[in-house]
Amino acid sequence: MTNLISAQTLQAQPPICIAPQIEIAPKKERYSKLHGALIVTRTDQPTDHSADPFMNVEDINRIVELALKRKAYGKVALFVFGINTGYRCGDALAFRVRDFYDKYGNFAEVFYISEDKTGKVRPVYVNKAVKTAIELAIREKNLSEENYIFRTDGNKRSYLMEFKYNAEGDVEDAVTTFEKYDENGNEREIAPFTLSNIVKWLKGISRELGIYGHYSSHAMRKTFAEHICRNFEDDRNVLAASVALAHSSLKTTMEYYMSVDPNRLREKWMGLNLGLEALEKIKK
Repeated sequence: MTNLISAQTLQAQPPICIAPQIEIAPKKERYSKLHGALIVTRTDQPTDHSADPFMNVEDINRIVELALKRKAYGKVALFVFGINTGYRCGDALAFRVRDFYDKYGNFAEVFYISEDKTGKVRPVYVNKAVKTAIELAIREKNLSEENYIFRTDGNKRSYLMEFKYNAEGDVEDAVTTFEKYDENGNEREIAPFTLSNIVKWLKGISRELGIYGHYSSHAMRKTFAEHICRNFEDDRNVLAASVALAHSSLKTTMEYYMSVDPNRLREKWMGLNLGLEALEKIKK
């Protein structure tokens, strides 16, 4: 039997309000309007990789100039060293002043690194920009040969507890404390930067200078890779060689059949000198 509702009964019932279905976008997709334009108000990181390189030499010099103006000599030394050598930032933290000089007291022009993953020994050349930045830090910070070269700027001191290593035995980071003495009463050494120090500084100074990108400690190594391969005139075609040899991938051709003239590479490397323009201004 069908239930019938009279018009009188229906009028007595309170109206049913159905709320409109509104989709609320996740935070990273929210937008707001400014002067009629659609503006992203919150987003994720601009890239999904570990770091961007500093693409422009002008931007590099601006970073060095501003850091020098603030007397951040330790940061300048690490930044210039990293972008001119491609050295991993974690490994660089363990460098002492004496590591940059040979037994005769001459500034070293090349380091040799054994790569744990491949077992290969590769040279790392030290150009004029690196030498200038390192010697400036040693002089201005009054460092002895046993001091860590890439150590904190300013009056706030932190001390080294230990280095953190990865599975391959490479230095990953420095573990620091504000306690000057250890549990046995021995005085700790003034610590080098930690990776978080460097990341915070790179992000802050690039933002301040309006340099857009995602910059972590790995940005220095990527910057070196970006600039060392520029204007490297070479008439070889890897693709043509790969096809002619019937290789299944370009990787095989590049790894086992192609090579770079070490003399040309050294010449290119020693002439790289990223940041030197800004460093030489302080001499004038």
